[in-house]
Amino acid sequence: MFVIYYAAMISHRGLIRIFLNYNYVITPAIAVMPSIQYVIHPNGNSDNDNATIIGLQLSLNF
Repeated sequence: MFVIYYAAMISHRGLIRIFLNYNYVITPAIAVMPSIQYVIHPNGNSDNDNATIIGLQLSLNF
């Protein structure tokens, strides 16, 4: 089992993204990487609601 944690905050034109990823290796051929992002002021507009984005990536190596 090998786990990589990654967190960052990016600001661009009033938009702020905070994200957290990790990579969980199940076998040498299979890895899963869930991620979560929180976006403050989407499109740089403070009138927009903040957004939470959840993702999942599956990697298969043959």
